[in-house]
Amino acid sequence: MKALSPADILRIWEEGEARHPLDRALLPLAAALPDWTWPELASLSVGRRDGLLLRLRELTLGAQLEMLASCPHCRELMEFEADAGELCVSDPTREPRPAPDPLRRLHSQDLAAAVAAGRQAARGALAARSVGLKSTPPDELSAEVAAALVRCDPQADIRFSLACPACGHAWSAVFDIADYFWRELSGLARRLLDEVQELAAFYGWREADVVEMSAVRRRHYLERARA
Repeated sequence: MKALSPADILRIWEEGEARHPLDRALLPLAAALPDWTWPELASLSVGRRDGLLLRLRELTLGAQLEMLASCPHCRELMEFEADAGELCVSDPTREPRPAPDPLRRLHSQDLAAAVAAGRQAARGALAARSVGLKSTPPDELSAEVAAALVRCDPQADIRFSLACPACGHAWSAVFDIADYFWRELSGLARRLLDEVQELAAFYGWREADVVEMSAVRRRHYLERARA
């Protein structure tokens, strides 16, 4: 796995703007793992996909994650930090052990099918695909399957235990690395385009000239252009 370059980030953002969030989650991995095909990436279990995204985020932007949460009780905003490496429950570069029968770990195509089924039917659709049923199982069985999936693929269900400093309310917040990383890459791409525009207007450089520079060199040229 290789870290994402500025050119990679621009390409991922440009392609991902019009795509579904499930596809956006795979675009960074496609750039970082060029030997993998799209079907191979789509067949990764959700937990392994998220583990690879955490590893890629650490390689590209560092381990420290700046987090923001809103208390569901009083709406107080909380800021806290997390470590991408510490959130990895196993080595995502290695194949996980097979899930216990009759379970199959869910992957991106399963999530796409659940989206197509609609919000109310999503959990049943995921449970059916995990255990190989052709019809949606009863709610009780769906809940049992969901709990079993978390046990066999814990990386797919990362949560933070939080307590509000304002009202004392405690809750569990789900962390979605795919959405978090996409928002970071989107912000970086937009900032890079601003820098390209400013430096191209001042020095007459092409986009490729600016993008290929290191962040340090771009910053120094921007400082001179603004002086």
